[in-house]
Amino acid sequence: MDPGRRFLRGVSLAAVAFLGGYAAHLMLDSPTAHAQQAAAAQPVRASAFVLVDEEGRERAVLSMLPDGVGLALKDPKGIERLTVGRVVMPHVPQEEAWGLMVRDAAGMDRCTVGMAGDGPGLAIWDEKGIMRIGVGAGGPDQGVGMTLRDAAGTERIGIGIGPGVGGGNFGVKDQFGNEIWRALGEVGPPAPP
Repeated sequence: MDPGRRFLRGVSLAAVAFLGGYAAHLMLDSPTAHAQQAAAAQPVRASAFVLVDEEGRERAVLSMLPDGVGLALKDPKGIERLTVGRVVMPHVPQEEAWGLMVRDAAGMDRCTVGMAGDGPGLAIWDEKGIMRIGVGAGGPDQGVGMTLRDAAGTERIGIGIGPGVGGGNFGVKDQFGNEIWRALGEVGPPAPP
């Protein structure tokens, strides 16, 4: 290739590169681009968000409920398997509680972890809906306790600690709910150092 053509080709490439850069500058620095960037920085406001899978089935819902906000995660069959938000704590079902609820494939409550008032709690149910483990902790004027229940729902072991410096107790019951053993006591405060 002769030197004149090479020079012309170089000038042409430089001109194309310059024009391409200028066009990109116009597109990226245009009022439309700035408006899009400003819009992207604004929060999205809605009362519900629904995530669907490739077949259009609801798999997650974040929404406003009558008593608060909730997040529900669903399996492919549409069964709500996990709920975060307003839950019912079995030790205080009448109180407003917030937490996490896990359900099995049949949609039955199986585990709840939540907070009602000043007290956190945990409940675990079996496949028949019987609460097998319950743990609760109250506020400063309440105690903390745990119950273990058998398959019939009968409390078999109860452990509790009273509020403040109070003592604790540990009780065992038979299959009919009759108390067969209890350790109850209070140890005085230790001597000052």
